[in-house]
Amino acid sequence: MISDTHSIAESVDLYREWRVRSFPSSIRPTSPLYDSLWGEAESFARTIFKRHNNAGAADALFEKEVEYLRLLLEKVPDPTREPFTFWTLIEHKIAVEIAAKTLGYDMPVVLLDTISDLSINAFALRMVDSGHQAIVLDPYLHHFLCLTVDVVLEAWQHLPRHLLNFDPIPDSLAVQLAVDRNPKVHEQFCRILLELLLRHNLEASAAHATARLGPNVHRIILQQAAQIFLLGHEYGHFVGDHFAGKQTPDYGINIFELANGKRVEQFEDEKRRWNDECHADEMGASLLFETARTRKWDVDVAFAGLEIFLSCREHLEHAKHILSIGSTDIPPSPTHPPAYTRCEVLRQHVKRTMAQEVADMANRVGMLVECLVKVLFEKALPYLVAEHIRREQRPKN
Repeated sequence: MISDTHSIAESVDLYREWRVRSFPSSIRPTSPLYDSLWGEAESFARTIFKRHNNAGAADALFEKEVEYLRLLLEKVPDPTREPFTFWTLIEHKIAVEIAAKTLGYDMPVVLLDTISDLSINAFALRMVDSGHQAIVLDPYLHHFLCLTVDVVLEAWQHLPRHLLNFDPIPDSLAVQLAVDRNPKVHEQFCRILLELLLRHNLEASAAHATARLGPNVHRIILQQAAQIFLLGHEYGHFVGDHFAGKQTPDYGINIFELANGKRVEQFEDEKRRWNDECHADEMGASLLFETARTRKWDVDVAFAGLEIFLSCREHLEHAKHILSIGSTDIPPSPTHPPAYTRCEVLRQHVKRTMAQEVADMANRVGMLVECLVKVLFEKALPYLVAEHIRREQRPKN
């Protein structure tokens, strides 16, 4: 998502206002924890730059990173960030910039931040007056993403063997039956959704997510792939110059046909926004696949992480809509194409840019993951509707 505002001062004031409103005092990082962020970032930056560059280049790049972090801490000095999400952004920023350098992208200086507000998900913004730029991520989306990876890996173990042959179109009924036979899996998914949306329990979910970052290689890659794609997508809005209204490719996803056969075409502004999002998706995917190449990740696992992120973003929005309105039908977003459309655009991107065998496997694994998360969310629908009804029946003050 892209957004404009007028000045860095206004943005900082808005950040602080939202933080006071949305962060419970119990999860605000203590001063020692916040102070240690600088030391951890410095150590990580030195290590990663020396690994990927010769000594002279590493020193120069590191000094640039130090300046970035100093600017970040000076602009918003109050220690009210959610530490798990914020540190993840700092870590992956370095990986994304290394990939961008290899791909020849002109990466701008961008501030990274978190705001605990279920209305934002993630967005990139440019302050018109000052030219400062920022990427802001909602910890609720990040936590939901990390915990959903756990559920997907658990459910994966129960899928029948024939599904793991990765047919071109996954058997959704077989996926549903596999989930039905293992109620603990979808109960865990429902619990994650309700814990975040109803109790806003970021502290517990962060503790769970970090505790599960153990030796499971697939969990680590899926989480990191999803996070890098998310960050790469938001950077894509800057690299693609979307703030200036630069023309992006037309992805041909702007006309719909209703059940009665009537064709509905979007307004020009909505078309432009959808095309911008798909363009940023392609750049985010390119940054992810370059990172996967340097880290020797399997492309299909990296692509599965990407698909999990797109599914999580849409299902979290859908869940918030149900809790608010009570209807399971959600209208098209004026700013973002549906997740299935974005996934299809990226599958075509993979086909164009990779060897056929690699692309076929990545797309088949991705479609199976998308189907699995969809089935899990469908299991959560009755709980979400019931919660909406319960809220509506509360006595009004």
